[in-house]
Amino acid sequence: MLCADPASTLSFDDGRAFRLKRTSEIVRALTVFRLCSVPVLVTHCDKLLSFSRSLLGPRLFSLLMRATAYGQEQQYDENLAAMLDCVRISKSGAKTTSPMMQLKVTALLSAELCKRIAVLLSHPGLSEQFSLTRLLHAMEGQEYAKCQEVRVLVDAEYTYINPALTLVTMAMMKKFNQSEPWIWNTYQCYLKSLDMMLDLIAKDSKQYSIIIASHNEDSVKHAMKRMQELGIPKDGACVCFGQLLGMCDHVSLTLGQEGYAIYKSIPYGSIDSVLPYLVRRAQENRTVLLGIRKERELLRRELWRRVLRRSSGPAGGTL
Repeated sequence: MLCADPASTLSFDDGRAFRLKRTSEIVRALTVFRLCSVPVLVTHCDKLLSFSRSLLGPRLFSLLMRATAYGQEQQYDENLAAMLDCVRISKSGAKTTSPMMQLKVTALLSAELCKRIAVLLSHPGLSEQFSLTRLLHAMEGQEYAKCQEVRVLVDAEYTYINPALTLVTMAMMKKFNQSEPWIWNTYQCYLKSLDMMLDLIAKDSKQYSIIIASHNEDSVKHAMKRMQELGIPKDGACVCFGQLLGMCDHVSLTLGQEGYAIYKSIPYGSIDSVLPYLVRRAQENRTVLLGIRKERELLRRELWRRVLRRSSGPAGGTL
């Protein structure tokens, strides 16, 4: 019996997945995407946000940000407390047996420290900041996450601090991944590397796991095709997919409807502490933001469909 290839029959082009969103969410997404597609606004968004705060005042500014988008980032010991909160939220709110959360190492160890960690012994001024005590303190959160059965995904950061991040991540993996993979690292994974990883998972799904964190539709379809060819289940036990909240939601929602395990990266924290993070993400991903025309068009099409149905009267059904 011939089975249809899910990667070839699945479509990310009709936008039907957006019918799961509220109209207010569609309008908000269209507004944010439109603003983010203007290069000058992205370049100077930090200055514009500062001016808006001064003009509107903290309360109105906070309401404005909540109506659009915001995330989180805090400092060291405060970050550890925030991380523990994330673990609890991931555990209690999960609709899966394998809850996950992301972690930026520089939330627990300074970026400057990570840059100079290789020559730490010749810089006594930094030795106090980077001690075994501080590293073990940073690991306390990972111990708690393991006890709560929440996997920790160490996020990629600037390439010039990657050696330090790899050192810290490998230390955590050495400590906590003795029986199961609780600490996950991030790799730049092209299709050949992805195929190699999927081959390993097909041979031993208990030893290897991967989250395909991609906004590229072709990469997602390629992974789906290989999963079917290798007989890898799509329940998320060893392979799952992930995208940023608010980015490629048409891909995430469609995959979820087809039974694949999907994780959305959701910033967590107060508006004041997160805005710098959002500004950096917008400025670092300008090319991605310029390529959201398709998602914007799908959102616009869905909004227009709802407007037409509403104007046609109550026979149109629920919105």
